[in-house]
Amino acid sequence: MRRIGYYKSCSLNASSKDYARSLEAAFSALHTELVPIRDWNCCGASSAHSTNELLGYALPARNLALAEQQGLTTVLVPCSACYSRMLQTAEKMRLDDEAAREINDVIQPLRYLGTVQIKNVLEILRDEIGPSEILRAKRRDLAGLRVVCYYGCYLTRTPHAASFDDRENPRTMERLLELLGAKPVEWPYKTDCCGAGFSLSEEPFSTQLCEKLYDMALRVGAEAMVATCPLCQTNLDLNQDRLRREKGISFNLPVFYITDLLGLALGCDLGARQWRAHFVDPRGLLGRHALC
Repeated sequence: MRRIGYYKSCSLNASSKDYARSLEAAFSALHTELVPIRDWNCCGASSAHSTNELLGYALPARNLALAEQQGLTTVLVPCSACYSRMLQTAEKMRLDDEAAREINDVIQPLRYLGTVQIKNVLEILRDEIGPSEILRAKRRDLAGLRVVCYYGCYLTRTPHAASFDDRENPRTMERLLELLGAKPVEWPYKTDCCGAGFSLSEEPFSTQLCEKLYDMALRVGAEAMVATCPLCQTNLDLNQDRLRREKGISFNLPVFYITDLLGLALGCDLGARQWRAHFVDPRGLLGRHALC
């Protein structure tokens, strides 16, 4: 069984526990042990870098140093915001010796030496596990479920770091879902912002951005949206209820995590509570495709 480090993050321990459930079940079915980083801390993605630049680097660096201390060479970071901050920190320390010294001074007695590979869910599935192993583990076909893949504005656009896929038109998620039997539908908004960062401070603006995404998803014939980021998934799921209450508009587009659909295809028993966690209940759609 392969071992991969696991930065579970604040979201997957709280508001997005359903993401953690499907992710951990799917990776177990793929014979992959997720090793949590011990004594991890918040990476500060939501605000630290905008209030204190050094702290914004030190928080992710401490987690990376802890991963090194545990002998982990690859770390899975499911949250797109956390993933972006981890990558930015690693690149900053790799390219700027003075900054690396300052950051390591803050996190001492720990010290980050730059040996950890930081990867998101899609990268691990593509590069560490691979399509052949996923196919061998597949127990159920996703029966032509029509979805749009939503990468969001963070996942492929980490500043000053190489992207794992094309920044504007990534295809990794589409290839995975095709492998599982779904039918990804092309659309132009896969890397547009959903406004998750404004969901509390500028709620109407966040809802407006989401409405544009829902409208286009339906126009291209999608039955659901698929995301990898807990912040994006929550925002896209929740704002549909706001639009229904405030404008009387019903989009009824379930928003899945990629690991929800992967787990279904691998035969994982995710249970009813997985779907009850959604604001837009996906069980009707899954039932029509004989998936639950």
